[in-house]
Amino acid sequence: MMKLNREFSEKAYDDRYMHGVHDAFALGATAIKDIYLIFHGVSGCRVAAEHIRSDNIPEGQVIGILNTAPLESNIIQGGTQLIEKTWRYAEKTYFKKKKPKAVFFFTSCATSINQDEVRVQAEMFEQETGIKAIYVDTPNFLGREATGLDLLYRALLDHIAKDPGEKIPKSINIAGTHLIGSKNFKWDIIEIARLIELLGIKVNCILTLDTPFETIENFWSAEATYMLTGEELPEFFDACKGKGMEVFGREWVLPYGLANTEEWYLKFGEKFDVVEKAKDVLRKEMEELRFRTFGDYNFTWMMSDPSSKRATIIAYAPFAAAMARYLYYDLNVKVGAVGLISETPEAVDNVINQIEGMGEYIDFEVFDNPTNFAFAEASRKGMADFTIGRRYDKTLFEGMGIVNLPLGGRYFMNQYSFVPWPWTGVRGILGLQSEIAKALEAIRDNAYRKNWELTGYHTGNYQVKGE
Repeated sequence: MMKLNREFSEKAYDDRYMHGVHDAFALGATAIKDIYLIFHGVSGCRVAAEHIRSDNIPEGQVIGILNTAPLESNIIQGGTQLIEKTWRYAEKTYFKKKKPKAVFFFTSCATSINQDEVRVQAEMFEQETGIKAIYVDTPNFLGREATGLDLLYRALLDHIAKDPGEKIPKSINIAGTHLIGSKNFKWDIIEIARLIELLGIKVNCILTLDTPFETIENFWSAEATYMLTGEELPEFFDACKGKGMEVFGREWVLPYGLANTEEWYLKFGEKFDVVEKAKDVLRKEMEELRFRTFGDYNFTWMMSDPSSKRATIIAYAPFAAAMARYLYYDLNVKVGAVGLISETPEAVDNVINQIEGMGEYIDFEVFDNPTNFAFAEASRKGMADFTIGRRYDKTLFEGMGIVNLPLGGRYFMNQYSFVPWPWTGVRGILGLQSEIAKALEAIRDNAYRKNWELTGYHTGNYQVKGE
């Protein structure tokens, strides 16, 4: 049976490590080609905005963020002059080499409050340079990641997207890439797009990932938009509603693992009337996986060894739900607890239906936005062998004696995903199993270490039985 615990979602606390509005805005914006960003924010906020986007930079192109660098005195007395100085420097230094198609001007908390004339400076910049300038107020106190990306999407649609002449038949946009919760999101999204296009469905625009500027201009040419997250994005949804753009998929499970991929792909097949084609693609993908793993004892072992292990998952809601289903349906891992992290309650509500079916077979507890410590305590009491979490809760779980596999979240310069291989789709099984193997190896190492300590070998008091 599934037990839903909403105790923590009703409390005000800050123990989830979610990035703020301007961080998420920078993360999403720097995944668009041929733009530039001017950030009117203090140095600490600049560090966050720049570092968070490091695994997100478009292939072969670095999207610059130039900071106005206001000091304490500028926050008190005003720092409008710094904005003009910065954009004039960028125009003379950077834009002579490569002229961007648009420049975003955005703010941090302090510079939003002190009412510096950022909008006026953006307008002046556009008048003098002829480059489109887009001003967006992005203080962190407005919300968190979903809010930052919502503001970005709305700005793109209001200032860059053009009214289409005709709709492109059987075409969709993809949105919410930075809200799926996987640290491997870049390669996961690329694989999702590949699978969709194998059905004869054109991926028109991705918000945002290696996104060509021209595809945003043509955003309204698609027939619908597929959302990768259940988060509520009111500005974006309002814009889509105003243009008659259908938004779908918010309640669909993400394609991590075989069971999830089959369900997800057949839903695409049903929606676009290509079910038989979807089945054919799945058969071919699975045959390729079988060819790669046939006779590989290590793979067979790693598909069976997780069986009956106990695990918990804490991550952004879509990823946590998908991983819980993958562990149970594909690997027969006993999931004891699932922590669903989100900014809006809709994101949690949209994934509850995905995992409640597991309650017919196992007992587990679902936590709506728990604190990291409370969830780690629940994992310890449930005697979890390992947990799937994020890098920043790794030491917490390991301190409680629980192996931590950080597959989700984002952090500064330690979410290393250099290998261009997905975790999504049938192909993604190879990537996922390679990651799960790390947890199982760590479990065995811990067991060996405990036995080693119990025997007293490390103290020189080891005795062979019978001596």
